[in-house]
Parts: sequence; structure tokens; C-alpha cells
Amino acid sequence: MVKRNATNAAGCVVVGLVLWAGGHAEAASTVPFLHEFDDGEGISLNGVRGWSTTGDGSATISNEQARLQDITLSNAFTPAENAVTISFDLQPVFSESAGLPPGSRFGFFVNTNGLVTAYDGGAKTNLTHTPLSESTNAAFQVRVDYPLQSWSLWVNGVKVATDLALSSTGPDSLFEELGFIEGSTNAFSYVDNVSVQRATTASTSLLPFRERFDSLADGDLNGQRDWVSSNAVVQSAVVYSGSKAGSITSRTGWIEHTFVDGQTNVWTDVRIRPLRGPAPLPPPGSTFAFYVNGDGRVVAYDGATRTVLSNTSVGAGSWVRFSTYSDYANTNWDLYVNGGLVAEDLQFYDQTATAFTAYGITGADSNTAAYVDNIYVGTRPAVSDGWLLLVR
Repeated sequence: MVKRNATNAAGCVVVGLVLWAGGHAEAASTVPFLHEFDDGEGISLNGVRGWSTTGDGSATISNEQARLQDITLSNAFTPAENAVTISFDLQPVFSESAGLPPGSRFGFFVNTNGLVTAYDGGAKTNLTHTPLSESTNAAFQVRVDYPLQSWSLWVNGVKVATDLALSSTGPDSLFEELGFIEGSTNAFSYVDNVSVQRATTASTSLLPFRERFDSLADGDLNGQRDWVSSNAVVQSAVVYSGSKAGSITSRTGWIEHTFVDGQTNVWTDVRIRPLRGPAPLPPPGSTFAFYVNGDGRVVAYDGATRTVLSNTSVGAGSWVRFSTYSDYANTNWDLYVNGGLVAEDLQFYDQTATAFTAYGITGADSNTAAYVDNIYVGTRPAVSDGWLLLVR
């Protein structure tokens, strides 16, 4: 298993008032989150429902709304989320220009013409919609997908921006903080009905993950659905189910898919038409590894020790279902062949591994390909068939 370090971050929005998300504040709130600001007339929001304030101005409740002036109002969230939908009502003070705070992932403000200016990466982008009024509430919704490093914006139910780039981010960043920056010294902005909900991501870097190959293009696997590979193709001549499968075409061929959500109890499931041959060397950082020897017996790595499993027999040219369970707290793993447990509590090849970060397969020889189909990786056992010699 290859370990990767995650870099978490939040986001931000800017509006005369700015809405933003990003940074590292002290964790206080959880998702889902809803605040309607009905806690009491005139009270300060600092310390209420996880909100904190920075600046010389004020953040108080007025007529069951947050009334902001010359202040930053922020709220941190734990655990961090991969994708969220943020909704709120806003009566903004217009701004000629507003900057994103350091570490912000996304943001926008309302310009003097009543139109939103959003940040597409580090660049300001003027959006087109019905102009807003400073004296009227408008409904905003932000949909942010951190693994895909993109965000979209709706104003009064109309989508006005799609797949804008996050600012100063990477594929490991997460939603941790939400904030509003109000920069006026002689006017107030009002915020109400703040909601933060979990959302789904289209990223393939999170679990659960399935690969049936049917939706991929024939030919080189490298780069399709975030697979990284060498001497591996998508083909339709030899499949377990569906219309396509993967094929590793040389002794040095391999495929690998990385994951960023730091899971520590992981099931994998795969259908393989394995080759039978000598012991491969697990790549550095591998947690579990196995292969089929020349006698058709499965050989599993128990730590660095190769253990022949006498209760297994794999026929040449046969499709076989291999399943594993990895327990990172105890650094051990279990192996199943065709649904039956054949070895348990095997030690990780790399005892220092702390989380599941990649799934990889290597194998084949100079004359015969190894075929792979119906890959599954998740935190629960596969619920159906589906899930090469070496996995890491």
C-alpha cells in the first residue's frame, strides 16, 4: 500500500460581503448544519452555534438574521467533507472589488452593478444573471466538489456558474471552514438560513469504487477513470461479465488507482484470470499481496514470508474471485478465494502503513496476458460477484 499525506483546506465566499470556504479554524460544527439565527434579538454571534468573529465591527442577530458590519464571521467543521452544498439567503452590500483570504478555496462577491463576480481559480469572473438589489434578500447555493477541484453557483434558483476551479488547492483538500467577510464601515449585510449539507462527488478517488471496464474506451488503460498503468489495455475479447475487461499484457505491466479518503478498514474484490508462475516481489509500501504459483496454489504474503495455501487450487485459464479485508489498526489482512476464507490475520507486508491509498495489480508474462474484471474497493464487502496476481 502506498501512503499519501492529505492536505486539508476549506473554502470561502466574498460579498461586500464575501462568502468563503477554506483555512484551518478550530473545529466546532458538523455537517449537516442549519442556522436560522433565531437565538435571540441583539445577541453577539461570537461563540453561538460554532461561529467566531474577527475584526473591529459587529456580528449580531437582528430580526432573526445575522447582521454584519466590518467583520469576519466564520465557522469550522469536523470531520472535513469531500463535497458539500452550501445554501444561504443574503442581503449584500455591493463591492467594487473583494479579495479572497489566504488559503480560501472558492469565493464570490456582488459587484456595484448587482451582478456576482466569482473566483475561477485565482481569476475574477463576472457572471450573468438578473441584477440583485442591495435592499432585497437573494438565495445563494454553492456546490463544491473538492476531489474534482471545482464548484458551481446558483442565484435565486438559477445556475450562473458551472465547474469553476477551486483556488490554491490540490486533490487532497477538504471542506473545513465557512466564512463571510463584511467590509463595510457605514452599512450592514444580512445573512440568514445558512445550510451546509453533504453532497456526492463524481470523483473516482473516493470509496466505494467499482470498475467494470464496460464504459471505458478500447486500448490503453492509462489515464481512463484516473487509472495509471503500463502495458495494460481495455479489450473485449476476454471478459468475465459485461462487454469489456482489463488486460495486463507483459511481465512488467501493471495498473494502479489511488484513493484520498484515508480509509482504514477496506474490502477489495476482483475477478482475475491469473497466470501461474514464480513469486513476484511486492512493490515498496504494499500492505497485502498474493499470487498463484506453478502448481495452481495461491501464495499469500504474511509479512515478508510467502505462505502457500494448501486449501486452494486455481485452474489454468480460469476466472477466479479474490477478495481481501485489510485492518490498518492491527496491520493484518484476510484473503478469500471464490467467496471462501482461505487465510486470516496475515501480517501486512509493510507494517508502517496507516491508511488505504492505492489499489494495484501486476502480472502476466512475455507471451500470455492476465485478465482483470469487476473490481470493487469499499468499506463493506462486495454485495455481488465482482471483485492479480499482486495487489497493493
